[in-house]
Parts: sequence; structure tokens; C-alpha cells
Amino acid sequence: MESVLIESIQCDLFTEDGFIVFKEEFIRLLAERLRTQAPDRERATRQLEQVKGEIANIMAAIKAGILTVSTKAALEKAEGERARLHDIIKTRVTKTDNVALLLANLERTV
Repeated sequence: MESVLIESIQCDLFTEDGFIVFKEEFIRLLAERLRTQAPDRERATRQLEQVKGEIANIMAAIKAGILTVSTKAALEKAEGERARLHDIIKTRVTKTDNVALLLANLERTV
């Protein structure tokens, strides 16, 4: 029974036309996902610029001699946020690039 089902799936679904439909749907879904992720990436990029500005201000205060426990804590917090935002941006871009590369190199192997 299993072999009959698998053979049927291979013959009916893994055809040249089936592969083309799969690839087109994959591209459509990837484009849709990119559109929904773009605002998150843009928001993270804007937040990253703000955090970089905060770090620059804190560093200026430290250079001016204002080194307190609260300035140190604020700097550590801002640096942590900067790292988090970098990871968000890098991870989303890397995953998207990997999927796009996979799709570009995808060929029917069956």
C-alpha cells in the first residue's frame, strides 16, 4: 500500500509541471514574507540609528568626565540594545538571502 502511494505521489506530483507550480508558489510566498518583514527590518534599522545616537551622547558625557554608575548602566543597556538590533537585522537578511539562494539554485532532481 505504501509503495503504491509513494509511486503515485512521485508520478503525479513530481512532474515538470508540478515542479514549476511549486517553484512559482514558493517565489510568491517568499515575496509575501519579505513584504511583511520589511517594516520590521526598517523599524529595527531606525531604532538602531537612535541607539547609536544615544551611545554617542553617553560617550560624549563620559569623555566630558561624567562617569557614574548610571552612565555606565545606560551605556551597557544601549550597547545591549544595539547588539540585539544588529542580530535582528542580520538574521532576517541572512535567512532571506539563504532562501533566495536556495531557490535560485533549485532544480528538479526527481
